[in-house]
Amino acid sequence: MRLNWVRLTLGLALALALLGCGGRNQIRPVNLSGNWTATLQKVNGTTAFSFSASITEVGSTVLNVSNLTFNPATSCFQSQTSASGIARFSSGGYGYYTGGGGTTAMSLTIKGLAAGGGTDTLTLQGTANASNSVSGTWTLTGVSAACSGSGGFTMTKS
Repeated sequence: MRLNWVRLTLGLALALALLGCGGRNQIRPVNLSGNWTATLQKVNGTTAFSFSASITEVGSTVLNVSNLTFNPATSCFQSQTSASGIARFSSGGYGYYTGGGGTTAMSLTIKGLAAGGGTDTLTLQGTANASNSVSGTWTLTGVSAACSGSGGFTMTKS
């Protein structure tokens, strides 16, 4: 009887060890912290904006954005520009992970004071890829027609 108990215990320990090892290989982090360059395309395929920024992951969901620079400069974001973001794992949990059947959705919001006053808001919704890129859609809601639009974007990490 004691020998069966030992075998059962060892078998259970081995099974748990194998499950633990396998789970780590299926989910791997997508590191969103770093320097990023984004190109925003209009619906017709022409470039609307390009910008670069530094993104830092904070906790499991918050993305702090700093060193935001539009290239070339745009009148849509003349001054008092701020940016923030979030990330969410598609299987229901928050965090920066891909693989194992899930993806990481990323959302960035950039706000700035427009020329002549008012606030322009640029919103990006995308999916982080393990290849150090994010792709998705953008929407710009602005004071003027020149600062309004939508399309697709790609961000690459340098």
